[in-house]
Amino acid sequence: MKKRVLLSLIFSSVLCAENAYDNEYQLALKAGTLGIGVELSHRVNAHYALRLNINGLRLSNVPLTYEWINASVNLRLLTVGGVVDYYPDPKSGFYYSGGLYVNANKVAVKTEMLSAFVTSLDATLSYASFNPYIGIGYQHKLTRNLSVVADAGFLLHGAGAFTSKITIDPSLPAGEKNTVRANKDKFDTDTRNAIAHYPLYPVLMLGLAYRF
Repeated sequence: MKKRVLLSLIFSSVLCAENAYDNEYQLALKAGTLGIGVELSHRVNAHYALRLNINGLRLSNVPLTYEWINASVNLRLLTVGGVVDYYPDPKSGFYYSGGLYVNANKVAVKTEMLSAFVTSLDATLSYASFNPYIGIGYQHKLTRNLSVVADAGFLLHGAGAFTSKITIDPSLPAGEKNTVRANKDKFDTDTRNAIAHYPLYPVLMLGLAYRF
């Protein structure tokens, strides 16, 4: 009889622990390398959670000077992600993450008077629309309903698509124009080769989450 009671108590404790997270929702505000984001998460059970987030940041006409070149940079960060989290230990706040992001990040650079013969250069860099995500995370409870959350991982955004356009002084002789265009093509190739070495985008996000 005592053994039955003991087994019943153990089973009930385990069942309560497993169901403690069922239908738990959280709303989080985060900031980091994806910009500023809002995230809704649903703890399906003790081991799994689903997250949906949208992140963004826009910087316009940021001045940039490199040697004799004066440029204006426009940066747009915009991603929407769906993520699945796995908690190996339900009592711990540590989890593994995997998911898919829609990526609309873009960088645009504009220069004027690049040289005596090139009056302007416009360049843009964008990435594949769909990026797999893999990472880890940790959630630390401050109160019953308020937590600090942190995520670290990578988006596989590929090599990126780089394009550029130059405006050549119309008074330049045809032969010299061809030389300028050839130099521009070499610049494009060198830039594409350089960014091809960085197919991963680091994701570091920190924020506060409220459970409801």
